[in-house]
Amino acid sequence: MLRYNVWLAWKSVRRTSKLSALIILGIALGVGISTAAIGLYRFFSGDPIPHKSDVLYSVRIDSWDPEARAPHTGGIPTQLTYRDTQAMLASDIPSHRAAMFKSDLYIFPQEADQRPFLETVRVTSSDFFTLFDVPFAYGGPWNRQADAQVEAVAVIDQELNDRLFGGGDSVGKTFRIVQQEFRVIGVIDTWRPKVKYYDMTQSPFMPLEHVFIPFSHLEPMELRTSGNSDGWQSNPTEGTFGDQLQISETCFIQMWVQLDDKETLASFQSFVDAYTNEQRKLGRLERPNDNRLTTVVDLMKEWEAVPEQASAMAALAILFLVVCSLNLIGLFLGKFLARAPIVGIRRALGASRRSIFIQHIVESELIGLLGGTLGLGLAALQLRWMESQLQRQVGIDGFFDLDGQIVLVALMLSLISGLVAGIYPAWRICRIAPAQHLKMQ
Repeated sequence: MLRYNVWLAWKSVRRTSKLSALIILGIALGVGISTAAIGLYRFFSGDPIPHKSDVLYSVRIDSWDPEARAPHTGGIPTQLTYRDTQAMLASDIPSHRAAMFKSDLYIFPQEADQRPFLETVRVTSSDFFTLFDVPFAYGGPWNRQADAQVEAVAVIDQELNDRLFGGGDSVGKTFRIVQQEFRVIGVIDTWRPKVKYYDMTQSPFMPLEHVFIPFSHLEPMELRTSGNSDGWQSNPTEGTFGDQLQISETCFIQMWVQLDDKETLASFQSFVDAYTNEQRKLGRLERPNDNRLTTVVDLMKEWEAVPEQASAMAALAILFLVVCSLNLIGLFLGKFLARAPIVGIRRALGASRRSIFIQHIVESELIGLLGGTLGLGLAALQLRWMESQLQRQVGIDGFFDLDGQIVLVALMLSLISGLVAGIYPAWRICRIAPAQHLKMQ
C-alpha cells in the first residue's frame, strides 16, 4: 500500500509541477539553513576525542594571591607554575602525564638558500603524543629517557617536513632551533583536532604547532612562553634562569594526565591535595584547597568553547524552519483542495477517510524529502563558505563535511517539515463530503 501511495504522490507532484516546485524550494531553504546551523553547532560542541575524553584530565591548582580574588575562568589559575608542574610530573600515579607550553622560536634550515623563520614550538613531555593519540607518518615520539637526559630530538608535522626536507622520511635529519641542533625523531601524519582542547588558553581554535621538543629544554635554552601567562608576584630577577623558575609564581604551563579508573582518579586527587597541604606549611598556596582535575568535555564547557553565536544560530535556524513549514500550509491546502472532486468520487466509491488522509500525508512527506535533498546541497554550500572563513581566520580546514549524522538530521528535518506543512491540508481534504461533488458531476 505504501508503494502505491508513493506512486500516487509522485504523479501528483508531476501533475502540479510548478506548485510542487515552489513547496520544495520552501522546504529546501528551511532545511538547508537549519542543517548548516546544526552542523556548525555540532562542530563546535562535539567531543574532540570521544574514545578517551573521560580519562584525560587537566590539572589545576589554586596558587593565586591569598589576599585577592583570582581573575580567571572558574576562579583559579588556568595553568600551573613551573615548580608545581615539576611536582605533578614526579607522580607515577597517572598512566601518562605531560606538561606543555608554546614558545615562538627561530628555525634555521640546513639548506643555505633557505632563510630562518619564526615558528611556534610546542615544548612538551614525551607522553603528549600518547595522551592525545597523535598519529605518525614516520618514526615516533621520543621516550621518557629523552625527557630526563635533555636529548636534542624533535617531532615535526608534514607541513614543516615538506618545508625543511622536501617531504618523505626525514627521521634522523637535523635542523637548528635558535642555537641548538635538533634531530628529527618522528613526523606527524595528518592530525587536526576540531578543537585545540589541550591548550585553550588563548583560543580553542588556534592553529596547531608544527614542532614539538622535550619539556626538559625549558631551562637550558631559557625558553619563554608565547602563550598566556599570569602571576600575582613580580618575576624574580636574581640567580640563574633555573633559580628564577623555581621561585616564580607565574602560571604558564598546561598539565594533563591520564587516569584510567575512579581509584586512580581518587589517588591522584589525594596526591595533589597532599602536595598543596605540604606547600602551605612552607608558606605557599595559602588559599583553601581548590585543586581541580577536569575532563576534556567539562573543561570545554568551563571555557565556553562553544561560541554563543553558534547556539543562537542553531535555535534561530530551527525557528526559521518552523516558520517556513507553517507558511507552506496554504500552498499544500490549495494543492490538495484543487483535487476535491476526484477525492469526492473516491470517497463515494468506498475509499475511507483514513486512506485519503494517509495518501496525502505520503505526498507531503515525499515533497518534504525532495526539499530535504535539495536542502542538503544548500547546507553543503553554506558549510563550505563557513569553512573558508574559519580557514582564513584560524586555519581550520576540512571539518565541515556532510557526514552520516548530519544527513540523517537533514532527512529528519525534511520529514518533520513535510508533516507540519501537510497534516492540516490532508485532514481537510479527507473531511470532504462526497455528495457535494457527485452533484457537481
